[in-house]
Amino acid sequence: VLETAQELFASLSPAQRARAMVAGDDAPRGDERGPRSGLPIRDLDGHQQGLVHALIDDFTSPSGLALCEQIASQAGADGLGHYLLAFMDPPSASAPWSWRVSEQHLTLVDSERDDGQPATVGPVLLGTNPPVGFEAWEDRLIALYSTLSPDDRAKVCLVGKADSGAPIAGAGALVGGLSAAAQAKVDEVVEQRLAFFAPPIAQRMRALLVAQGGAAGLRLAFWGSADKRCADGGKWDWKLGSEKVLIDYENNRGHIHTTLKASP
Repeated sequence: VLETAQELFASLSPAQRARAMVAGDDAPRGDERGPRSGLPIRDLDGHQQGLVHALIDDFTSPSGLALCEQIASQAGADGLGHYLLAFMDPPSASAPWSWRVSEQHLTLVDSERDDGQPATVGPVLLGTNPPVGFEAWEDRLIALYSTLSPDDRAKVCLVGKADSGAPIAGAGALVGGLSAAAQAKVDEVVEQRLAFFAPPIAQRMRALLVAQGGAAGLRLAFWGSADKRCADGGKWDWKLGSEKVLIDYENNRGHIHTTLKASP
């Protein structure tokens, strides 16, 4: 990630760099929603756009990259060019730094540091309208929902709806207090989400999860009946998280939003 980011940053003209650099306290650094600031990727030359693609490739797994590309294709003919590139700090081997690619339905924030301290993962926002591309993720959540025992459902199934990106707070119940079958399905969901990331990023997020006590130390909640995909008429939301971790899925508006983020 560092080498790719340094090459990209060095390739920017002074005018491009001025547009790409945003304040370290810029809201979307910790909030996956818009509006965004940054340099439109469509304004980069072909080599620079290739470096942006390589940066995303360094951050995601092959399947994660394919999902990002599918989401970008929904933005129109520009594809990834529709999105904004930002650096919160210049890429550095000796100081923490961050980059972001963002716009509606696709936000990737990567914070890097090389001082031995744990780094934040995300926030990552993924979404689609129409609701396609997340079928495997939906099916895994539907399988989890169907596995819940009556006692589990009494603890974690709620009425109403939940917004993607919002903290889980005290909703639902700790995974460690659910049935063994439900806990096993939660583990499968977590592994599926981690597979979105390139191995080094997945390992970083895994370490942050372990620091929370693993999946057993997170809270789980469903809103609505998770019995069918969004495209088939399903209207339900789901969260797994704590004060420092959030993995969620929302389709109550007829399309999909999902968030992945973790902090030390």
